[in-house]
Amino acid sequence: MLAALCLAMVFALCLSSYIELCYTSLTMSTRSLMSSHSIELAEAGLEQELYAQNNSDWNPALWTTAGGTATGTLTGFTFENGATGTINLTVTGYATDSPVFTSEAFVALPNGTVLKRQLLAHGLLASTFPNAVGATIGRVKFTAAGILDSYNSKLGAYGALVGSPPATNIGYSAVVLSELYSPPPPANPSQPGVVLKDGDVNGYVIGVSANPVSYSSGAQIIGPSTPTTESVDPTRIITEAQPNQPQYTENLPSNPTSLGNVILSGTQSMTLGSPAATVATAYSASSVTLSNSSRLKIRGPVILVVYGNVSVSGSAAINVGTTSPTSGGPYVSLEMHVDSGNMAIDGNGIVNQSLSPERVLVIGTSNTGGTLNMTTTTPFYGVMDFPNNTLTIGDSQQIYGALVAGAITFNGSPGIHYDMNLQSGLPLVSGSPNFLGPVLNAFQASSQGSTSTPPFTISQVVEVAAQ
Repeated sequence: MLAALCLAMVFALCLSSYIELCYTSLTMSTRSLMSSHSIELAEAGLEQELYAQNNSDWNPALWTTAGGTATGTLTGFTFENGATGTINLTVTGYATDSPVFTSEAFVALPNGTVLKRQLLAHGLLASTFPNAVGATIGRVKFTAAGILDSYNSKLGAYGALVGSPPATNIGYSAVVLSELYSPPPPANPSQPGVVLKDGDVNGYVIGVSANPVSYSSGAQIIGPSTPTTESVDPTRIITEAQPNQPQYTENLPSNPTSLGNVILSGTQSMTLGSPAATVATAYSASSVTLSNSSRLKIRGPVILVVYGNVSVSGSAAINVGTTSPTSGGPYVSLEMHVDSGNMAIDGNGIVNQSLSPERVLVIGTSNTGGTLNMTTTTPFYGVMDFPNNTLTIGDSQQIYGALVAGAITFNGSPGIHYDMNLQSGLPLVSGSPNFLGPVLNAFQASSQGSTSTPPFTISQVVEVAAQ
């Protein structure tokens, strides 16, 4: 009997220890699960803050705004085992271009334990032109060859030696993107969004279909770590359901000065803008026709809206001055809206003497029926944005900046050198609170009174508190 009692005590101790172990394991498991829920709540809080920032939705039913800070609380979250959740939201500087998002999530357990996770993120204006070449509804097609790479105009000219030790200002950040969906019809799934032929991409190719790119034996898709024996790096061919090529509403200036039909021939010239200006001067034209050796000179910050055709032929050119006080001034730039009609930029094309791509924007978001071409041997420093039409680039055009169109065809062997400075969502031509620069003037509040703003994104999420 004594032995039986001893054995029973041993079993009881083992059983109680096992029950305690199971309870501790359940408690730890529950805590781990609820901790995961709390981080999910904190992430949801960041999304709510980003939504409010992008939509200016500071509804008093949720938000309290005071002293440049918006605060709010989300409640009503319930989880397993009777746990409940709460999110405290704080957006510091919500009315500025650099808001700070803080999301603090609490999950309370029935035993009184409260788990906390806090995330912090800095808001940045989303990049308007994140890709070297972006096709919004159709294909990017190279009929022969070409090269795509990147550089940063803020560091110097393309190919210049920068940094310490010196490195070449040529990189592998060029992204060629097609948002062509296949299906639906009439897209053919066997025809990928990017037709590269013998083109070289120092960067990435991104498409929507399972087969986003086709290429010939002479093509390259490489990065800095691609083995020299490999001409096409499969890690740099990416399929995404929602490729990142933003499209914003184009804003036209109010009450521009009318120029009528601008027709220049022979050695005629016309000057727009002033080197001393710190805000953009807005003009409108029924059409623009430059022929022979004529010049349209941009000598300051200028917005030009063309309601008809744009034609540059012969040795004519649109000449954008340098930033010197005697040429174009520190804010020299051209934002040209081609909202309807045809565009044929031939001849000497658009000569951007500042060599800063952010200072020239040619845009037409509502242009759906015009024929759009650029064929010139003069390098183009700037950005083109025609998201609802087809753009054709002829010959072996050298392009420094970025191109966006519904579909893009390259005839010849162009060189596209993406300017990484365009990734900034901040004003690119800075120095004056009233002039935001050409790339953002079309989308953001400008000197002409438009009010829309590009969306914000978050630069980095950091967990600053957990318990």
